[in-house]
Amino acid sequence: MGLRELTATGRFVPATRPGGQPLEASLLLTALLYQGEHLAPSLQREVGSLAEAAVLRKDLSEREPFLMDLLSLGRRLDWAQLSELLRRTEDTKTAGAFAHLARVAPAQLPIMYTAALFSDSADKVASYLIHYGKAGAEDLELTLTLGQGAVRLLLTRQVPVNRTGGKTAGAWGDFALAHS
Repeated sequence: MGLRELTATGRFVPATRPGGQPLEASLLLTALLYQGEHLAPSLQREVGSLAEAAVLRKDLSEREPFLMDLLSLGRRLDWAQLSELLRRTEDTKTAGAFAHLARVAPAQLPIMYTAALFSDSADKVASYLIHYGKAGAEDLELTLTLGQGAVRLLLTRQVPVNRTGGKTAGAWGDFALAHS
């Protein structure tokens, strides 16, 4: 809670000044998630080290992007959903990527969230969607209809779903039909 007293900020108004409520809310949210062990162990260590560094430097600016991402995710997810997502998030970079994806494609958030739960990894979901974009979201939606194993396989392999071949038995079937 020593972070609340810091006045060297970049994006936020300091918590102790008029207009500092968003920073104070994000600090309290982070503290609740941290103290309640609602963060993945690696994320918890990173958040703790960022807080310690901010207090030592008396500068909150390096921690602000994560706080903004938490506010963004907190607007879109309830407490239980946010906690479950952050238990599957390995670092602040992934939290930022997930928050960015939720902002630019809010209609896809239920698919992204469910895929993160099914795969136990928000990191894999974020990297897949950043790499494959809209087609990746369609792939995730398709694999969600096929079950948890399909989602895990897709995200483990990090390759797009092959939508060619239609009625044949894959590449070998297409080859056989083309050359028969």
